[in-house]
Amino acid sequence: MPKIAIFMNSLSGGGMERAMLNLANFFISEGACVDLVVASAKGPLLEEIPTKVNLIDLAESTSRYGKVRYWLFKATMTVEPWFIALCFARKLPKAIKVIPGLIAYLNECSPDAVISTPTTANLALLWAKSCSNKGKGTKIIVREASTLSEEIRNKKTIFFRLIKRFVKRWYNSSDIVVCVSNGVKRDLCKNFYIDEDKVHTVYNILDIKRIKSKASLAESDSLIRGYGDFVLSIGRLEKQKDFNTLIRAFHLIADKVSANLVILGEGAERPNLESLIQELSLTGRVFLPGFVINPYPFIARCEVFALSSCWEGCPNVLREAMVLQRKIISTDCPSGASEILCNGRFGELVEVGNIKLFSDQLYRLITMNKEAEIASVDELNQLSMDCYRKIFCLNTRID
Repeated sequence: MPKIAIFMNSLSGGGMERAMLNLANFFISEGACVDLVVASAKGPLLEEIPTKVNLIDLAESTSRYGKVRYWLFKATMTVEPWFIALCFARKLPKAIKVIPGLIAYLNECSPDAVISTPTTANLALLWAKSCSNKGKGTKIIVREASTLSEEIRNKKTIFFRLIKRFVKRWYNSSDIVVCVSNGVKRDLCKNFYIDEDKVHTVYNILDIKRIKSKASLAESDSLIRGYGDFVLSIGRLEKQKDFNTLIRAFHLIADKVSANLVILGEGAERPNLESLIQELSLTGRVFLPGFVINPYPFIARCEVFALSSCWEGCPNVLREAMVLQRKIISTDCPSGASEILCNGRFGELVEVGNIKLFSDQLYRLITMNKEAEIASVDELNQLSMDCYRKIFCLNTRID
């Protein structure tokens, strides 16, 4: 029975974390023993962890192996001289802080393979592997879930100023680099000089039966009915998701449609978005209910699903909306949206930040009588599963 570890920052409610829990379920179904190794075992998805998964909280285990900053300094003396200064920075990513615990995990548990995400976790894993005594035989797969050049351009921390250098130097030391879309792969190979032979595009695995089952649950019916007909968007309330553009686009058609706008998610941009809603006199038409553990009943009942992001990797939520046969509008952002929607065949694609065009196409979708053409996600899902079977050498399947 192969032993596979999944390493990530936390169990917050983003698409990336949901995708990794889906992957854990897939590994279990293939007969693997799965460790879910997290820098901090906190977040709303803690209750969603599959029962057969072994949860390892490095925030606790790291403290058993001495002072974090001392060990981090000692480890990085031989790993990345530029990183030494970061050991004393105030705001280090969670995954970097738990490198001592990660080294101890690799030494003590020696999994057959580890897959990590996002970028900060990838670098932490590669650094930990280089310092590990007994984990040398562990296969390392780093998963890039976003268009990294856009992430770096928009993040202002010291770590992200240096991250391009780190990625260029260290990603090629992994065994395999998994990218969640062809756009992410192109960005990584072109801008970070990663060996193309090492990089593979593997779309996220969806649990289609679970999505449909959870979409039919009546637990949210009373809340959903309170919104009437509605356009739906889901994502962290951050600048990346550009809900500002979505709200302004909806404002242009609010007097012409009866549908409201609902945005599920939580984040630092909430005060700014609430101010914008008041400024545009959209109180009672635009709703921010916060994070919802089960968003699928909302998706299943919305008139149109909208994604307004400035950049993505491969937005899972678009494929989930396709599973539930919703009409879709999305920005043609880097990366993934155009791949999922087949260049506009299965949903409208509009220019990033173009409020007027977004508004016009949203109005057309709301008022159109016929359903949009919906693609089947089964074939792509099967292809992704086959790719992961090959990467992790999974030959035994249990039903």
